[in-house]
Amino acid sequence: MVGLEAGQSAFGDMFAWFKQILGWPLKNVLSKYSFADEKVMEQIIEYPKDNMLSVLSEEAKKIPVKESADVATE
Repeated sequence: MVGLEAGQSAFGDMFAWFKQILGWPLKNVLSKYSFADEKVMEQIIEYPKDNMLSVLSEEAKKIPVKESADVATE
């Protein structure tokens, strides 16, 4: 139980890091363009980051489970 609890408590930190890494190109590439005002650009950048986990979860459900595959639970 100690290992399980440590993994659950670390998830938020790991996901925040992952979200920051994947969001870096959005922030740094899109910020160079001015096709929308600052508030709209912030929404364009934050929306994918905020919805990333649910989209990744849906895509992961499509991967067939095999006996030899690594497994993670939600």
